[in-house]
Amino acid sequence: MKKVFYILLITLTLINCDKTIKKDHGSTKETFYYPRMTSFQNDSLLKKVEIDSLKNFGELLKLTDEIVCDNKIPMIYFENEKAEFKFLMGKECLIVLNIADYKERNVIFIQGDSIIINDKITKPLDNIDKVLKKHILNNGKDPKYSTSIEESIIFYHQDSSFKSQDIKKQLLKISYAFHEMRKTNGDSIPLKMKLQDYGYIYVEEPPIPIE
Repeated sequence: MKKVFYILLITLTLINCDKTIKKDHGSTKETFYYPRMTSFQNDSLLKKVEIDSLKNFGELLKLTDEIVCDNKIPMIYFENEKAEFKFLMGKECLIVLNIADYKERNVIFIQGDSIIINDKITKPLDNIDKVLKKHILNNGKDPKYSTSIEESIIFYHQDSSFKSQDIKKQLLKISYAFHEMRKTNGDSIPLKMKLQDYGYIYVEEPPIPIE
């Protein structure tokens, strides 16, 4: 009876080891692609940037600038115990400075722990699920948010010393919020993001002249 028990115990241990090895090797992990999976078809232009290999946002900006100035696309990559995450993020090459023109309402700006909306509204990043849904799915209804799904974009900036682990936490928060929105609104919706070298500048309205 003892032999049977030992054999059973060893068998169960081996089965559990197999499961652990598969998980460690990533065979059971999902992979999330942003803005959408089809954006990754031309992989010869993609250059992998692992968040865990960087110290802070300053290093992320420096490395991604080198990539875009070489006419490549930075693929921001990180993983956790459950999934892998791949973000294709836009960025301007500082040498060339081809500044793209975006309508203010099509952009929400994430900086620090805040979301800045149309220069008028600031919300905590913890509200990203509600803000993303309203921004991306707005389709021109609310003048404070995007004109269409394809035009909506997130600008992302932090102080140069902002730690890479904190960047990862914020991107995870954005990813989870977006994934929940996709569940009820379809997988074809893109999540577009762009790294910003400079922080948000508030536009002050001129004072109303006194008659």
